[in-house]
Amino acid sequence: MSLSREAEALRAVGMARRAGCVAVGTRAVREAARGGKLAAILIARDASENARGRLEGVRRRSGTSLTPCADRRALGAAVGRGPVAVLGVTERGLADLVLGPLGRSGDDEILRRTPSSKE
Repeated sequence: MSLSREAEALRAVGMARRAGCVAVGTRAVREAARGGKLAAILIARDASENARGRLEGVRRRSGTSLTPCADRRALGAAVGRGPVAVLGVTERGLADLVLGPLGRSGDDEILRRTPSSKE
């Protein structure tokens, strides 16, 4: 039985969390972006317009896109928490694993400009 694309992405989010490469919540995503470590931003499909608005500047400055994935409950469960509206992946290879099933990759032009945490 194969996983849905979204379930595959959430499984990869869990792997990234176990590797210590996930920033959970708006504040942590902003800090990761400021430190040049943000490789991907996932936002829950049911996140508020306020949450999306707060991340618009982060998205522009970091060169990443806001990629919708699952709902807040499923996104939070993937990182072992309650409902989470937004999270960031801070390592390029893991970001590719997360974004690949969602039809995105580090080869996308917008992500090519994003620095890797290993650089």
